[in-house]
Amino acid sequence: MSQPARIHSPERPLRLAYLFDQRLPCTATDTEQVLNTISALARAGVDVTLVLPRDWVRSDVSADALREYYQVKGDFKVVRLRSVSPAPRWLMKPIHALRATLYATLRSFGAEPFDVLYTRNAPALVASLLFRRRVMYETYRPWPVQVPILRPIFKWAMSRARFLGASFHSDYARSTYEALGVDPAQLDVIHNGFDPDRFAVDPGRAEARARCGLSEVTGPLITYTGRVHVNKGLGLVLDLAERHPELTFALVGSEGEGEVERRASDLPNVIIKPWITYEELPDYLFASDVLLIPPSKGPLAKVGNTVLPMKLFQYLAAGRPIFAPESPDTAELLTHKESAYLVPADELDAISHGLSELCADEALQTALGAQAKARSEELTWDARAQRIIRFYERLQG
Repeated sequence: MSQPARIHSPERPLRLAYLFDQRLPCTATDTEQVLNTISALARAGVDVTLVLPRDWVRSDVSADALREYYQVKGDFKVVRLRSVSPAPRWLMKPIHALRATLYATLRSFGAEPFDVLYTRNAPALVASLLFRRRVMYETYRPWPVQVPILRPIFKWAMSRARFLGASFHSDYARSTYEALGVDPAQLDVIHNGFDPDRFAVDPGRAEARARCGLSEVTGPLITYTGRVHVNKGLGLVLDLAERHPELTFALVGSEGEGEVERRASDLPNVIIKPWITYEELPDYLFASDVLLIPPSKGPLAKVGNTVLPMKLFQYLAAGRPIFAPESPDTAELLTHKESAYLVPADELDAISHGLSELCADEALQTALGAQAKARSEELTWDARAQRIIRFYERLQG
């Protein structure tokens, strides 16, 4: 892997404490995002310490074990703090936020104090400000719209002198905080990324299908990767599968027997694959003719847990045509019949017609795949780390 240029001098690197509230490792997408972000920051020369709660059930794993699990490279450190257990997640979050911020505050009296605290957890943001620590916030969630009761909390937090700024995974999310009256100069869009090493060699569809155990698929293969749950809009995908028996749909990322898996068992053209490693993922994308973001409003507008999904960056890197909904978040990266094929969300007839058109037009598939690949070039994790560092430096004046 080529090393990015260092922005901070090795003699005095930026010291950053990343406050995170989940016990690691786990398969949650946000944990993948955090580990890739801190690893890239470390590669860019930042001295990163990941502050986590202790795991009361499993043995805590080392930083090396986390690097192995998430398949990342970067010399970050890990500090684990004892937390309340057993405890519901809503209680664990604020308690860990207080403990983590107290740890970082006490560290400020040592020889190597943190320059900035960094978090994607609102309780840690508030705790950092209460402890008068310099803090940066990151989120993909448009909380002021999704949970209006939180508006005064964020407005208060983002007006404090110790609040440096916030980065967002989409402009859609950023705009909801600017609407609170927050200084736009303190808000920046820093998209997620992908690891280019994992996508450096495209083995071709036939070889990739053999590696994935999909050699029996001879026609068009439509693939979704990620959490297999009805909240992800997969009910609509199964409706599409019923309408299109000539197409094969692969749903990759199952962790058990849920509503989607039960319904798919009656559909011979739907293949359910279990959760796979990050190393295995590219082959499933290379094996596909079309990569699918469920064309449903549910994940963004109703459930609110998917905004500009991380899978999109891997889809772009794979160089395969993307089939996705017209949506205010994906519109930041995708343009209809340029970098993707976009359809109206939840309109099954229009979605079905669009999928048929795309699968029947090999020239369009090739063009969309090539444009997607080109679009991905500036969206690596290392590029993201550089943007975070430049944002921090800009906030220093």
